[in-house]
Amino acid sequence: MRKIAIALLTFGVAALATAPALAQEPEGGYAGPGIPAPLNAFEIGLSAGYTQGFGDIYQGIGLNRVQDVANAALGLGLNLGWRATPRFAVGFAGQYQAFKADNRLPNDTTTQGTTAGAQVDFHLMPYGRVDPWISLGAGFRSLWIAGPREGDNLSYHGFQLGKVQFGADIRASRDVAIGPFIGADLNLFVWANPENVSSFTIADKGLNAFIFAGVQGRFDVGGAREVPVAAVSARR
Repeated sequence: MRKIAIALLTFGVAALATAPALAQEPEGGYAGPGIPAPLNAFEIGLSAGYTQGFGDIYQGIGLNRVQDVANAALGLGLNLGWRATPRFAVGFAGQYQAFKADNRLPNDTTTQGTTAGAQVDFHLMPYGRVDPWISLGAGFRSLWIAGPREGDNLSYHGFQLGKVQFGADIRASRDVAIGPFIGADLNLFVWANPENVSSFTIADKGLNAFIFAGVQGRFDVGGAREVPVAAVSARR
């Protein structure tokens, strides 16, 4: 975990330090309107951060909780979307998590996770240098446990019932933004797939949640860049 923290800290400091150097001060001050916002653009988001899960994989005895098998993780995310308007975007979001296997598992066990789904983003100040945003989504979640011996492998699959994220884009240019984010989701694992055994439906399903935080870079390609009405009026 110390290596993960150092890597995230280095990435975040470098990203936030680079952003002001790439951009000129917008009209109206640091948080005021003035930077043209993406419109009808293809959007790519790359993120890195911390994630941790809590709650039941299934109800019962044994290693039935997320924290019984998977501790804190480094999460790497990819978002692909359509910035339909300066204030609204819709798209696909996926993340890979490399968890630290819990000490109760055999040595050399690895635990990994993935999520994939749809999300919508709402930008609160799209023309500002700092643009707070809210994201809502849902999709699928998987948790993989790979043991050192034959027969140890096990995976769980289910639904990401809901996801909410809060963040802020620090605009480095018309096409690039970098900033921090935090979020959480609620999940229900429905199927289990032990090694060499057909997948089966989990009888006593349990709810679990994952929290996450990190830094995201957002890149807009194509489309147009809309200038805020106030800035256009001021230039006249």
